[in-house]
Amino acid sequence: MSLGITQDATGNGRTVVTMVNRSASTCYLGGYPGVEMVDASGNNLGDAQRSADSFFGTYAAPHRVEISAGGSTFFELTYGGNDPCGTTPAQHPASLKITPPGDYDAATISANPNPGNMTVCANYFQVHPVGSNLQTR
Repeated sequence: MSLGITQDATGNGRTVVTMVNRSASTCYLGGYPGVEMVDASGNNLGDAQRSADSFFGTYAAPHRVEISAGGSTFFELTYGGNDPCGTTPAQHPASLKITPPGDYDAATISANPNPGNMTVCANYFQVHPVGSNLQTR
C-alpha cells in the first residue's frame, strides 16, 4: 500500500491510497478498508468513518473489485485539514494503519513523506469504498 497525491480545497483534504496485489493470482476486494491514524509511538489518534459522501462529491457504492496478479486498486480518504478543527486541535499522524476489507491483518504506511505534516480533523476523517471513483457535484 502507498499514499498518493493529496488535493486540498478550502480546508479539506483528499488523498488516494493504492493497494497492489503482490500474489500470483487474482484477488477480490469490496467494501471499506479500516483506517486508523497513528502517532509516532503507535498510539491511535482516531479511526476513519465509512462514507460514500464527502466535501468533494459522492462515491460509488461498495462493490466487488477484481485485482489481477500484480495489479492494483485504490480507495480515497477525505478529511478536514484545518488546525484547529473548531475548538478541537487537529491530529498530525505519523502513519496510517490500514486493514483491507474482510481482513484482520493491517499494514502501516507513512502518513506523509514528512511524517507529522498531515493535518486531520478527527471528527471529519472518512474512508470511501475500494475502487470507487469520485462523482463530483
